Formats: sequence, structure tokens, C-alpha cells
Amino acid sequence: MMQGQEVIAKGRYRFPQPAGLVSAGQYIFLRQGGKKRLLLRFVNERNERLCSLGIKFTQYDGNGRELSAQRLDFDLDAAPGAAFIPGGGIEVDEKCEDFKVSVLSAGYGSYVYAPEKGEVHVDFAAAKSAAAFDAAAAKRRMRGKNRTVSARKFRFSLAIFLFAVFLFACIFALTFWQLDIFKKEEDSFSRGGVMYTFVDGDKGENGALTVTGWHGRVQDIEIPATVGGYPVLTIEEGAFAGNGTLRSVKVGGSTAVEDDAFANCTALCDFTFENIVSVGERAFYGCSALTEVRSPALTSIGKDAFAECSSLTVLEIGAEKTEEEDKDEQPEEKLSEEEQPEEEQDPNALPVYIAGGAFEGCTALRTIAFYKEAVFSGSTLFPDSYAAETLRLASFGTGSGLRGSTVAALFGAKGGELALREVSIGK
Repeated sequence: MMQGQEVIAKGRYRFPQPAGLVSAGQYIFLRQGGKKRLLLRFVNERNERLCSLGIKFTQYDGNGRELSAQRLDFDLDAAPGAAFIPGGGIEVDEKCEDFKVSVLSAGYGSYVYAPEKGEVHVDFAAAKSAAAFDAAAAKRRMRGKNRTVSARKFRFSLAIFLFAVFLFACIFALTFWQLDIFKKEEDSFSRGGVMYTFVDGDKGENGALTVTGWHGRVQDIEIPATVGGYPVLTIEEGAFAGNGTLRSVKVGGSTAVEDDAFANCTALCDFTFENIVSVGERAFYGCSALTEVRSPALTSIGKDAFAECSSLTVLEIGAEKTEEEDKDEQPEEKLSEEEQPEEEQDPNALPVYIAGGAFEGCTALRTIAFYKEAVFSGSTLFPDSYAAETLRLASFGTGSGLRGSTVAALFGAKGGELALREVSIGK
């Protein structure tokens, strides 16, 4: 490494890119001459020499906020399959910690590919016009000899014209035949440090969003019920897996958390489960700072979903009802259909199904409460939760894997050694 260079960060570009054109790979943030620069390695994936490249370059700070967006154009001579760093690097803002690159145009020989509104627009590259022929200068170079010098006029024959039309038609047809390769659809976007993607690419009236990842070193994020009028339905598999800086997540809408979505987020201590309807396998595996899970809406908890959450102390599933709510009171007089109050859905109406190993390694659990029917299929639900002090079960169903008393089925053979201070089983 040259003197005066300091490597700040390095990694691999992870955002989706169109295949078969130009792709971004490894990158390095470094400080050189007192300025912060980005070295971004591209690869020419076509079997032709790449002559030019135009990109949209967007910078983000550590919280995923956009700092700037600009178009950058580079003249290149990249062989087929060759790797290259355009411009020898890009100078970036001091606050830049993340970035996004979109290919706007790629020049190959006599034509240019330019993604535009979900399609690929093809143009012939404008040839650099030759300098006008200077007959006087040519005569001077002849040192005064008597020669006849004149500019030759190019004659454009019909045959050449027809050949050019045929060639253009072939290129045009080939481009649309390979449209799926070169097509660049803006199906993903970033908002508040969170990466969203349209489900099945549908941006119409019935479109919906899924959370697929994050920008920058986010610590506290909020996922609203809707973004731009589109509902957020899921947090996708592995979306935040391994994020060591994420501390809190607020989820506003009825959302499903898929497999491994927050696995090994070791700094995650606060998560809003209020509207979460399902949690996939290993979704919060190894979230060792997570302290509470309170959800009235959960109906499904996958295998190893909260395994190794060693700081988890409170688990409450379903909505606790007061004595007034439990009373089955009849109205004094029958109301008309117009006068009937709008019926609210009972969050405890649907049971919660829990897969095996969901709470293994949860050694700090103190309070365990299921205010709705819980159906568990597996060996033991809380095999390591010997610190439990409060157990409340409204209704508990078992699969074929459970045997013996309820406490033994929940806590295993050592269930009798628990220091339970409060036990309430049954409605």
C-alpha cells in the first residue's frame, strides 16, 4: 500500500444488480491525502470490450440517511470478463458509510445500453467526427511541390444504407430477446435505514412490501404499517441477520417475521411484538440482549425461534383480560342492526402453535404467561428455564411428544425443582 493511505473499511457490494452487463463487487473505503475515497471494483460480464460506463452514485450516512446522489461517467477500455476500478476511485463525503450504485448506461463498441423506465433503451454511440480536411496545411507539408490536393467526398451507397438498417434491426431484436438479462427494475428502495422490496414486483393497487435488509450502521429503526400507501407484510428471511449494532425495532403493522430474520443480532434489546402474527425458525436465535416478548397477536412460533436468548425474562402471549371483560353481560334491551357496536376481534380467539426448541437456552425467564390457547409439539418447551417464578396458562394443548403433568411437560424432568411462586392453569 502506498504511503499516506489508510484503509477505513472494506467489504462486498450486496445490493441486487442486473446480470450480464456490469456488476459491482468488492469495495474499500480509504483515506488518501486527507480525503475519503471509495475504490469500487466492477466486472465486465459481457463478451465485448466495455468502452464507457455511466452510473448513479448515492451516498448514505451511518443511519441510512441519503447524503447525495450524482451521475458519474467514465471512459474505459475493459476487456470481456475483466475487473476494473473506474476513475481510480471516487471521492466521497466524510460522513459516507454506505452507498448504492445503479448502472445508467454501458457502452460496447458502436452501441450503448441504457436502462430506462424498466426497459433497456439501445442507441448507436455517436462517433467522434473527424477533423475537417485542411488542404492548405496538407500542401504546406508537401513543401511547395506541385500536387493537386482536394478533400474526398464520401459517397453513401444504397447497399451500405441497407446493410446499416439490417444491422440495426438485428441489434434491436437481440436486445429485446435478452431483455430479462439487461432489464433493471427499481423494485427496491431505502427508507429510514430500512430496505424495502415490492412483493413479486407488483407496484399496482394491490402491491405490498417486504423488508429485505438495512442501510448503514443503524441502531434504532421503525417499520411502519404502510410505506407510500403499500402495506408491509413481512420481514424477509435473514433480513437483519448478524447485525451487531441494531438495538431497537418498532413494527407498526400486522407483520410476519420470517426465518433467521434477526438471528444473532446480539445488541437487539427492544423489539415491538404487539402486531407480530408469526415468528419463523431461528428468527431471534442468539439475540442475547433481548429481554421481553409481549405479543397479543402471535399465532405461530417456529423451531428455535428464541433459542439462546439468554437475557429473556418476560414471555407473554395473548391479551390478559380483566374481571370485567370476563363477565358475559347481556344488554338490557335488544339493539337494532344500525345501533349494534362494531365488534372488535378477540386477540385470544386464535391459538398459538409453538414448535420444538423455541425457547431452549432461555435461562433467565422469570415470567411465562399464555393468555390464549397454546399448542406445543415437541419434547420440552422450557428445558433451561429453571429461574421461572410465574406461570400462567389459560389453556394448554399438547402434541404426541408431551407426557406427564403440565409442569413436567413444560420444564422437563427437573420441573419439580423450580421455585415457582405463582401458578395459574386453566381459564
